[in-house]
Amino acid sequence: MLPTVMKPCRIPFYQTLATRLKTVDAIRQKSTTFAARDGGGQTGTQGRGGMTRKNRKMQQVKNLELDFIAIDFETATGKRASVCEVGICAVRNGEIIETRSWLVQPEDNLYSYWNMQCHGITPEETENSPSFPEVWEEIERLYLDEFNIFVAHNAPFDRSCLEHSARLYNLHLPELQWQCTLKIARQIYDFGCNTLGYLCKQLAIPEGTHHRAGDDAQMCARLFLREMRDAGWRDLAEIDCCNGKL
Repeated sequence: MLPTVMKPCRIPFYQTLATRLKTVDAIRQKSTTFAARDGGGQTGTQGRGGMTRKNRKMQQVKNLELDFIAIDFETATGKRASVCEVGICAVRNGEIIETRSWLVQPEDNLYSYWNMQCHGITPEETENSPSFPEVWEEIERLYLDEFNIFVAHNAPFDRSCLEHSARLYNLHLPELQWQCTLKIARQIYDFGCNTLGYLCKQLAIPEGTHHRAGDDAQMCARLFLREMRDAGWRDLAEIDCCNGKL
């Protein structure tokens, strides 16, 4: 196999974001002024303490107040309900607080050759592992009272793994909000490839073992935080507002 060639952005990165950030700024200006955020009486690009619009924005974006769980599923076969590993990375106030993973015994502990080649998990490793309902009950009990936002790279896949597993085992799922780092990357960057590993290499995000759920979840969490800063978004409302306009 030929080595992967790291392609640079085809056009300057911040030039790519410039027009998109205008939309974000317009949204913010409708709801508040710099003076109101400062508690002072001035409006415009400078408020109390002489902070410029640019410096203020950098400070706000740096201190993201985001609470979410990045999640990743690995499957034993081509069926979405054949989950064999779950990984989560919990983020509170923009800081990673915990990363965990669970091996899961899929239905009948059946595996396909190609899936084993991808993630390296074997039937022997999961023959004594808990079932998906047991693992999901623990995740729900420990985390979902606080977190209702899930982030994944290619979120439709991970969401379908969760939903198909819930149907298979007759589980009730709480109402969850989903964000997709793959979708955001396609909107704000101009790389020729948007796989999780490629993006982490390009953006100097620490990598773990690819296609192991805990490491992938943590890489996804770090990528999401980086995307928020690079796009100039301070909260999830700005993503939802801009997703249809970028």
